[in-house]
Amino acid sequence: MRNCIANGIYVAVFVGVIITFFALVFIKRILVVMDVPQEIFSDTYTYIFIIMAGYPVTIASSYIGMLIQSVGDGSNAMIRGIFSTVVNIVMDLVFVIVFNMGVEGVAIATVLSNAINFVIALIFYIKKYEILHIGKSDFKFNKFIVKKTILIGLPNGLQSSVTMLGCTLVQGSVNALGTNYIAAYSTALKIENMVTMPLMALANSMPPFVAQNYGAHKVDRIKKSLKQVLLIAVIYGAVIGVLLRFLGEKIALMYLNSNETQTLELINYYFLFSGTLLFMLCVLYVIRSTITSLGFSAFTALGGLVELGCRLFVVFALVGNIGYTAICISNPMSWFFTSAMLFIAYFTYIKRKFKEIEKTSG
Repeated sequence: MRNCIANGIYVAVFVGVIITFFALVFIKRILVVMDVPQEIFSDTYTYIFIIMAGYPVTIASSYIGMLIQSVGDGSNAMIRGIFSTVVNIVMDLVFVIVFNMGVEGVAIATVLSNAINFVIALIFYIKKYEILHIGKSDFKFNKFIVKKTILIGLPNGLQSSVTMLGCTLVQGSVNALGTNYIAAYSTALKIENMVTMPLMALANSMPPFVAQNYGAHKVDRIKKSLKQVLLIAVIYGAVIGVLLRFLGEKIALMYLNSNETQTLELINYYFLFSGTLLFMLCVLYVIRSTITSLGFSAFTALGGLVELGCRLFVVFALVGNIGYTAICISNPMSWFFTSAMLFIAYFTYIKRKFKEIEKTSG
């Protein structure tokens, strides 16, 4: 296990360096392709440059968090996720309002919150899991472990990359609409990410439980836990969605001034769709996490392609006809069709695997 952790560090460092290098080199070209308006080009470049310069911290935080989850401690991830979000918001306000640092301050706050998250996770890991402390002898390169790590992680990485590509295409369409739309869309997404963080942490806590029970052939426990967590996801998503639907404009005042009425109206319009259907995003988190935990990561990669297809349809078929409304329905549309595809995979293929296991173990 310690050798596996050490070789995982090799993979994480390699991937982190490659992504950070290419991101920093090609940021300007990407922003030009995305048609970012000239009046906000400089701020956008500054924000992304700082975020990507701090990307190794993000990877380190994610890696140590996943190690803790892999030994069955899911509550730690949820607590740190909530704490990190609160710290990020507080530092946003401090850097922007107190130090008047604008976009630069928001980016620095994000990187610092990830760094704090990493330090807390590392301290917890060192104190609680002494048996997994790695030493010099554990860093012996193991080709098999590295290959296995890449084969397991690559489909998930592709899924995330394809999803981000779709989001980038949508963002490019938003950029063409003007600065008010850009401000509204980016603020709405930040609020959306903030309120779904607890549910995302809950979904991310499932892999150790699901994987361990799958290995022990206790599929009945997996099915029972999936039903329970899905119920939590639907209730949480429905309640939070209603709050966003009717209070989204008020929540946005954490990021905007009250005199930015047009931007606030656009945010309210976005949550008319996103808030109403937010429960589908919560369901997507759960089913995707479960399927990935079972080792069927190819299905999650296929889900990423479904998301991309939905967003391509919005960008090339709908934006020209219904404008900002198409942007507002792009996320709910991708949530619905991706969830539908993953549920079809679960009920047609994975449950069949469950029955085979139950027969052999029974």
